[in-house]
Amino acid sequence: MLVGAIQLNGSRMTGGTNPFPGSTVAVDGSNYGNCVEAWAPGHEITSLDPVGPSLTRISTGTSYSAPIVASIASRVGATTTRPIQREWYIRNSRVNTGYTDPTGLPIMKAQYVGTSLGTIPKILPIINGWSMTSFTNLTALWDGLYTSGANWNAGANWGSVSLDLGSIKTVRGVRLTMRSSSTDTSIDFAVLGDNSGLTTVSTVLGYHNEPYASDLAPVYIPLSGANVRYLRIDGNAYGSWLSYSEIEV
Repeated sequence: MLVGAIQLNGSRMTGGTNPFPGSTVAVDGSNYGNCVEAWAPGHEITSLDPVGPSLTRISTGTSYSAPIVASIASRVGATTTRPIQREWYIRNSRVNTGYTDPTGLPIMKAQYVGTSLGTIPKILPIINGWSMTSFTNLTALWDGLYTSGANWNAGANWGSVSLDLGSIKTVRGVRLTMRSSSTDTSIDFAVLGDNSGLTTVSTVLGYHNEPYASDLAPVYIPLSGANVRYLRIDGNAYGSWLSYSEIEV
């Protein structure tokens, strides 16, 4: 997840102390826009100083915000809890700080809320798949191995994968582990689902634009909880071929 930094009052971090004692590098404001998926404290954080003359230092940056979100994710579930489940938890436990970023989007702070969210959605099994663009390494998309090297590649910028969940399930999200030859590639996705058949999925469940997808960068597509057996994921990449190493539902 791409994380932004907030100040103590919940607004976007716009500057602060230099990241290291004696540094002359100015601290820029936090990244912002629809690429940011969660926010966390990152302004003038007191931490241990392993190299300086004092025991602690005060510094600023998203390098503090990202591990805070990661630590929240690490507390969720057990060793069998998958990345998509931890990401669902982060997204659904965020709280609005009352501030917006420069694009007008609300700043949603990550927080740990224990088990008050109820049961985290289960990983849905994928029992079969089909593609109108490529069958090579198709089954590798649900083998649980994110970097095995057996990647599905559409062979072009556009590609489509259909999945059979075995029976009608409530689908709350899809997570794609991308493979790419370029960095910061924009990709448009359409997710379709219905109960007609694996090769005839046609009902649109949602659209998603990922502005900065890159190699091994996961893309999470939230869905509203449709009850379907078959899913179809269409992707159109700008600047790179379309490829995944894993799909989680």
